[in-house]
Amino acid sequence: MRGPETRGRNARYSEYHLARLRDIERLKGNDRLSLAEIRGVLVDPTAGTGHFIAAATGSGKSHAFIQLLRDTMAKPIRHRARAVPWLRIPITPEIDFSVNGGVRPETVHLLERLADHLRVALLRPPSGKRTTKTT
Repeated sequence: MRGPETRGRNARYSEYHLARLRDIERLKGNDRLSLAEIRGVLVDPTAGTGHFIAAATGSGKSHAFIQLLRDTMAKPIRHRARAVPWLRIPITPEIDFSVNGGVRPETVHLLERLADHLRVALLRPPSGKRTTKTT
């Protein structure tokens, strides 16, 4: 499971996390799977007995869907899809940097520092003093 949307003492989790935890709870309770078995099912739902898809959809058609996936994946095709890791650097609850994960650690450190400075600048309350020019 991926990490929280924001880190630290006030870490925030999304609906993805809640759904994933519910799936794990369902697989442990209803299907009595071990955590190792659940990990295998969640990583590759087509490799197991279909527990994950059945649990996620609640449909009796899960076995047919899994068979369709297996049949489709058995056909040779040109491989075009490439996963690209991305880093998410939160600035404020509404703003974050999305950075290609292939950057050097030094660059990530600098971007994190920049995000900290932006957060301070954006969340700073406006000063009450305003200067106006008079001619």
